[in-house]
Amino acid sequence: MKRGLIAILLLLLISAASAQEITPAGIKPGTILYGLDKGIEKLQAGLSGQGLPRARIYMLFGEERLAEAKYLVDANKPDKLVETINAYQSNMGLADNELEKANSIGLDISKILEDMEVANSKHITVLEYVLAKSPDSAKDAVQRALDNAKENAAALKEKNKKAGIFDDILDDVLISQEELRQKAEE
Repeated sequence: MKRGLIAILLLLLISAASAQEITPAGIKPGTILYGLDKGIEKLQAGLSGQGLPRARIYMLFGEERLAEAKYLVDANKPDKLVETINAYQSNMGLADNELEKANSIGLDISKILEDMEVANSKHITVLEYVLAKSPDSAKDAVQRALDNAKENAAALKEKNKKAGIFDDILDDVLISQEELRQKAEE
């Protein structure tokens, strides 16, 4: 019972955070409390269950690492940048793995695929920004993350297209065009 309530609370927190442009950095790398923050994240992931809830939480953690990377380049503190970018990629990979698990047992993953596609486009923008401001020592890691995000964006777009996620929007547009044509004929 308690575990279910905690999972619901986590999902509510994740939903509220995903409505923002990008998750705020929170506790910054290199601070005393950063290790504690990472420990709490492990606990949250463990309590979130498997599949879709865990995929969402890993996606949120990935966004937090990306916000931390942006903070690091903005604050001119690039010493932890490569580690942070690698953690971003790891979290996004874990989110993908959890999605595959959910999909393999027949769960509907269409909503999270749509969310991931939207988030991924934001990630690409932030990664391009971070790359532009990165020191030479971190450019390779950031470029790899950017390339991976672009590959994931293409894959997500294809998955969403196959799943027909955006078909309802296209249907509305087609209906509107047909209605316009009929009114023009009248």
